[in-house]
Amino acid sequence: MKPIQYVLLWFGEVLLFTVTFVLLYVLIPEVKMYRLITDLTGFMSDFTWDKYYFLALCVASLLIVAGVVYITALIKKTLILNAGYTGIRMRPIQYVLLWIGAAFLYAVTLVLLLTFMPEVEFYGLIRKFTGVISGDVWDKYYFLSICLASLLIVSIVVYITALIKKR
Repeated sequence: MKPIQYVLLWFGEVLLFTVTFVLLYVLIPEVKMYRLITDLTGFMSDFTWDKYYFLALCVASLLIVAGVVYITALIKKTLILNAGYTGIRMRPIQYVLLWIGAAFLYAVTLVLLLTFMPEVEFYGLIRKFTGVISGDVWDKYYFLSICLASLLIVSIVVYITALIKKR
């Protein structure tokens, strides 16, 4: 695979992760999931629930995407073997581990950007380059811009890793 194909594959996996997260968020509302968890475990405080609802949806989405990546890698391996090629470079579980590693790197980058690039500093930086920006627009797009910056950083890392692997 060419290095840019790794980046496009990464974008596809992140898009699938985002769509899965949104579908889980819509299909399993907070109230239903709260009842399910309290029925299974007994008692859960509101503070604990508020903290871990987002995390639970992220983990569920990550596992679903990891399963899709694994199944896709198995299908790819089967097609390659059926075509008569014997030089399979990676096992299907390695694709899953790469996805989880890249997703973890994305999450760490996101947290680091949110921590070290506070909203006020980021607002000043964006305003400096783009001119006037209204508060309403800023409130809507701050987290989105941090997510896109994290995606760009991880995409560069994936591309560089693919270049190194190619050699």
